[in-house]
Amino acid sequence: MKKADFPPLWPPGIHAVTLDELQAVAVTPFLADARRAIIFASFKQWIQKLQSLHVHAILWIDGSFLTAKYGPDDIDCIMWNPSAGIDLTDEQKLNVRALTDRNTVGRRFHVDFYMEAPCPGEMLHRQAYFKGLFGFQHDGKTPKGFVELTI
Repeated sequence: MKKADFPPLWPPGIHAVTLDELQAVAVTPFLADARRAIIFASFKQWIQKLQSLHVHAILWIDGSFLTAKYGPDDIDCIMWNPSAGIDLTDEQKLNVRALTDRNTVGRRFHVDFYMEAPCPGEMLHRQAYFKGLFGFQHDGKTPKGFVELTI
């Protein structure tokens, strides 16, 4: 069964935003959508935990959360080439692993999470793949935008 498409919140292309800008477009206008607010609060908590461990990465964010759909299930997110602080304790390293584990991130933070760390020769190919996936509606023809967040 084909997934329904909802009006996108961003025009076609990749839009570099801050967490506050993401909230202003994808959460604030939807005051009656409690699910959307819960998802964003969990996502923000995940970002804060990553930042507290000095994790740096580029995040590409997409999915129904970036559309006008009422009650999205989660936030689709790809983390590109993450790096963490070099002086982390063993416990902190375990925390980083948990915060970058697909199942854990999905369950605890409502994020449909993927991590990409391709070798330099593969980077363009991997980015092109996800630009095609994130940059179009489910019909594969109608362009839409997605966002990029640097942490």
